[in-house]
Amino acid sequence: MFRILFLVLIVLANTDFSYAQTYTTTSKSCGKCGKSVSANSKIGDRCPHCGVIWGRENTSTSTYSSPKYSTSSNYLNAPNSSTKKSAVQKQIKDEEEVDNSTASKSETESWILEKLKSNTPQKYYDNTGSINGFYSSLASSGWYNMNYYYSFYSYNLIVQYEQERDKIVTRYKVVIPIYDIDRVYDYKGDFWITTKKQTIVEYNLSDNTKRVKDAFTTDFNVYSETDLCKRLHKAFLHLKKFYKKPVSTEPF
Repeated sequence: MFRILFLVLIVLANTDFSYAQTYTTTSKSCGKCGKSVSANSKIGDRCPHCGVIWGRENTSTSTYSSPKYSTSSNYLNAPNSSTKKSAVQKQIKDEEEVDNSTASKSETESWILEKLKSNTPQKYYDNTGSINGFYSSLASSGWYNMNYYYSFYSYNLIVQYEQERDKIVTRYKVVIPIYDIDRVYDYKGDFWITTKKQTIVEYNLSDNTKRVKDAFTTDFNVYSETDLCKRLHKAFLHLKKFYKKPVSTEPF
């Protein structure tokens, strides 16, 4: 996650002068899996991606200034490269969000389950590391994630799997609400599902605990088919039409 502070100088129109814009970026990532985490994360927290508890913090910051430009009224009204780039990015995103599918709810679910089942390894090895960001308080070691099983139930995608560490097997169940899914994508060979809020619930079935988070990820054969994860994103987008947010029974 990144937090960017924009400092902008505002002046009267029709006055010619130069200005510079300063950007300060603060970022944090998990030392075990190397993936970005919230800039508000701290020692003792648990990584939302791999579950490791952090024992040391290493925050990186960088500051830089943009080139100076004339800020006459003519310049302010003229299109610039960043505006054009934003327009192109918005067009690409809009195209990705277009849903022209006529598939039924059951057809969509069956297609998604087949792709998830056939491309998730039934067993793969994961390990810790110590790279930029947080450093694990645990000794460098690894574990196996295995026996994945996907299903749809009620308003959710259900993911069940097991994790074997030091010959101890822990069973997990991850409940992902369809209505709140934001993005489905691949990153460095992993499959990701993120939600708009922390609505994903991960149950540890071995010790009867649970925690909420906003992302689920697993090793995935992302290159087995053309644009596989982009097509999965569109399938989940289409499926959201059939899944409305359930009415909460909580008073707050």
